[in-house]
Amino acid sequence: MKAKTVFTFFALLGVFLISSGIELRAQEVIVEPEPEFNLRSGYGYARPTYIDLLGDTGGERNSKLVLSKEYTGQSVNKEGNFSVEKSISKLRLSIHGKVHSGSITVALVLPDGTEFKKLTMDETADITWSESINIKKGENKYFGDWKYRISTNKADGHYNLSINTY
Repeated sequence: MKAKTVFTFFALLGVFLISSGIELRAQEVIVEPEPEFNLRSGYGYARPTYIDLLGDTGGERNSKLVLSKEYTGQSVNKEGNFSVEKSISKLRLSIHGKVHSGSITVALVLPDGTEFKKLTMDETADITWSESINIKKGENKYFGDWKYRISTNKADGHYNLSINTY
């Protein structure tokens, strides 16, 4: 009898939700771009990341650097640095953007000068790329000062570069 009552309750609840137009949906987590800060230091202010929200911090020190820019026809070439310390055990890198005309190129360069990733965005497609790297003991190529290069050619669009260390 109890099972029939529970079934009837949920059936009535379903009918009520459908008839009242109420929707049940998953809650979205939105991470907004960081405010501007001194990029030469390589550090922004602390802000929770998806990994932090899940409780897996991976180490004692975490940092996040987000670069984002909207262009309206400009051609520029910029370069900057960020540092990955030896206490870091995981990197999460992501690049995304959308260009209506012209192009935006974002490149990441390892501390030894080797190009790690280079993406050119233009009007043919929106770009979304990410990679997570678990740094193994004795693997030193990721530690030190990385470079990022942003170049645009009469770009009308935007990009976002995010670097998280754990």
